[in-house]
Formats: sequence, structure tokens, C-alpha cells
Amino acid sequence: MLPDIENTNNASSSLQNTGAVIVTYYPVIESLYLLIESISKTCSYCVVIDNTPVENNNELLQLENRFSNLKVICLQGNAGVAKAQNIGISYLYNRCSFFIFFDQDSVPSKGMIEHLYTQFNELVIKGYRPGAIGPQIINKASGTPYVARIKKGTYLPGETKLKEMPQLMSSGTFLSRESWQTIGLLEEQLFIDGVDMEWCWRGRKKNGLRFFVSEEVFLYHSIGEDKKLLGLFRIKAPTAERCYYLYRNYLYLIRRSYVPFYWKFSSGIKYILKLLLFPLLLHPRKKYLFNILRGIRAGCSTAIDIK
Repeated sequence: MLPDIENTNNASSSLQNTGAVIVTYYPVIESLYLLIESISKTCSYCVVIDNTPVENNNELLQLENRFSNLKVICLQGNAGVAKAQNIGISYLYNRCSFFIFFDQDSVPSKGMIEHLYTQFNELVIKGYRPGAIGPQIINKASGTPYVARIKKGTYLPGETKLKEMPQLMSSGTFLSRESWQTIGLLEEQLFIDGVDMEWCWRGRKKNGLRFFVSEEVFLYHSIGEDKKLLGLFRIKAPTAERCYYLYRNYLYLIRRSYVPFYWKFSSGIKYILKLLLFPLLLHPRKKYLFNILRGIRAGCSTAIDIK
């Protein structure tokens, strides 16, 4: 049950030039309410872009009555993460100078947005040309930090909690309107996988912008789905449907010169192994194999522009 609140004016903090974009898909309203309640106290605007394929998500729309600085936009179909985030930024563009992205299941630590705002502007003053900054991502299931196996980042001189990264995870990413103007829209044709990485790589290679993670603040986030292998142990694995986008987008992105070689190589090895293992070890096996092969076929086409 949601708290009995008539209308909450949450735009009372100092960050009156910051807006939040939350992308949802069949959200749990109670959990989403808590996220909005947390971030709307800091941000002057909060916009929810809903990808749930229903005509009228009335329960979600009713949240507008509880927060004076909330806008809910229901797309009435799954348009993908990239398009939803682009729509969110479009709504906020003339209202805010800074933006931050959230997934519906993310939980920010106290003071996270304020810290990222301060750190971003300090980086600008120091001449680093930040494209975006994000928090340390914590796996909600295990409670442990998410650390990339390759390219773990480099700490800035004199810093022990601030590192430069080749790319950021979308949820928790804090950026400026100038960054958005410089890099451009998120690539909607990618739909979901690789959207955040492609935007960062494009900003680094084509525009000379840099991306950072502050380990002083945290974002608790669900990473992958639990799947049991051989009935003995569990791993974090994508759904069978998600495999289509993983393989298709990998084959799209490896054709681009600005995509880093380390990702092309390491991901290629990973996807070859998953092609062999997923249809054997994960259920439903046929569905995994079908979507992987469908993604490979689509990725080998020329349906998407090579940038």
C-alpha cells in the first residue's frame, strides 16, 4: 500500500536545475513510489517514461497526484530503453541543465545525486571535460560492488575514490545538457543492450569527453536474472529474449571504428562461449538457441547504419 499523501511538493532542495528520467516496464508501483519519493526531493523535475504495453496504466498515472514535480508519460508499448530515455530528456531539455537516469529497480544511496552534481562541476572547473559521472554500482542480490573484469578504470591523480572509465552503466548516470548536445541522442535502433556503452564510446572517441565513477556514493541495482545450472548452482544470466539483442547489437557494434577493441575481443569470446553453453544449460533450451541464432542473423544484416 502507498502512503496516504494528497500531494507532495518535493522540489525544495538546492538542485533546482536537475531532472531525473526513470524508465519503467511493468513496474512494481510501491517500489517505484519509494524511488520517486527519494529522488524528487533533490531534483526539480522527475519524469517517468513507461514502456509497459498497456493502453492506460492508471495506477502509474495516479502517481502524478502524489508528487507536484512528477510527469508520467505512457508510451503504451515497449519502445526500448534508448527511445524512452530520449523522450525523457526531450521533456526535461528546456527545463533543466543537468539530467540523471534511473531504472525502476535502482535504489540510490543518500545524497548520491547531490554528490554527483558537485563532483561533475568540480571536474568541469579542473578542465576534465566530463561527459557524465556515475556512482559505484552495487549488486542488490549479493551486496557487492560491480567491477568490470577488463578496463576497471584509472583513478585520477590525487584521488582514491574517483576513477575514469571507458563507459558507464545507464542507471545512475549524471550528465549535463552540454554533454547531451555534444554527443547526441542515444541510439534507438539498439533498443536496449549496449545503448549506454555506445553513447559513452561515441562521446570519448568523437567528441573528446571523459566518463567517471565516484566510489563515494552507491546505486543498488539488479544485475541479470538468477538461473540455475544443472540444478546445482545459480548464475546471473539474461532472459532468452534478451539474448536476441545481445548478439544482434554485438554484431552491429563491432563494425564501428570508435568501439574499443578490448570490448570487441572480450565480448566476442564471451558470446561464443554462451552460444555453446546457454542452449545446453539454461531452460528453456530451444528458446535460448532460437533467440541467439535470430540475433546473429539480424546482426549480420545491414539493417542498421555503420557509424
